[in-house]
Amino acid sequence: MPIVPPILLRARRRRHRTRGDGGHFPPPPPPALTLVGVDGVSVFAGQLQMNLIFDTTFENPIGDPSAAEPTKWTARYLGQKYVGVLLAPVVEDQLFLLMDPAGAEAGADVLSYANAPSDIFDALGRSLAAFAGFAI
Repeated sequence: MPIVPPILLRARRRRHRTRGDGGHFPPPPPPALTLVGVDGVSVFAGQLQMNLIFDTTFENPIGDPSAAEPTKWTARYLGQKYVGVLLAPVVEDQLFLLMDPAGAEAGADVLSYANAPSDIFDALGRSLAAFAGFAI
């Protein structure tokens, strides 16, 4: 029988340790909150208004926007630039956005959100990422 050095004997006896939670990794974070549409776009008394539609549900609604900064929302609509002045809840998947005119601006009709970190969230804790150029 061959002689095995003690160092090799210890290596053979080692057992793999598992993590205290059974070796499982935590679940990935939920996907970001997403703006999926815009509805009811209109200009009334010089202000642009619209409903923002998110990928939320009745069980996990959009959060209260009262602490959100509406000026982080901008839009270009019919050759006019607009800046947000009011955000209000509508239903579980919608917020109302009211915007004031901010001068002429040529280009396509688009909506942008520039807040990072976001102040728009849902009941699951998902937050809205900044974006630009959402067609309206």
